[in-house]
Amino acid sequence: MQNKAKTTTSQLTKLFVSLFVAILVLVNIAFLVISSGYIYYSAKSQSEQLITAVEENLEPQYDWSALLDAYLAKQDDDAIILTTPQGRTYYSEDAHETFKDINHKRHYQNFVVSHKHIYFLAREGHHGYRIHVALNVDELFNLITWLLLAMLGINLVAI
Repeated sequence: MQNKAKTTTSQLTKLFVSLFVAILVLVNIAFLVISSGYIYYSAKSQSEQLITAVEENLEPQYDWSALLDAYLAKQDDDAIILTTPQGRTYYSEDAHETFKDINHKRHYQNFVVSHKHIYFLAREGHHGYRIHVALNVDELFNLITWLLLAMLGINLVAI
C-alpha cells in the first residue's frame, strides 16, 4: 500500500513539475513576443516622429546638412539622409558611413544588424523629397536581453 502511495505521489509531483515548466516556457515566449513588439513599435514611433518633423519643415533654402543633426536625438550612430526633388542629397553627421555599412547587410523587417549596432530603418517620400532614417536600437535590445536573462535566472530558481 505504501509503495502505491509513493508511485501516486511521484506521478503527481512529475505532473506538477511538468505543468509548472510548461507555464514558465509559455510565459518566457510571451515575454519575447511582447518585448519584440515593444522594440518594433517604439522604434517605429520614434522614426515616424523624426520623419514628420523633417516633413513639416521642407524648405529649399535651409542648410540641411546642419539641420539634420539637430533633428536627431543623437544616440550612437543615429542617421538621416534627405534627398531633394532636384537630386541633391544631405547627410547628418556620420550618416554616409552608417548607411554605407547597413545597406550591404541583410534586413529583417525594418531591422538590420551591422558589425557594430542594430538599426531600425524607415524610409518615406514627401512631395519629391526622400527621407531615410536609421535609428540605433542597441539600448532597447540590451534592456530586453538583460530582462530575459533575469527572468530565466528566476525561472531556474523557481524550478
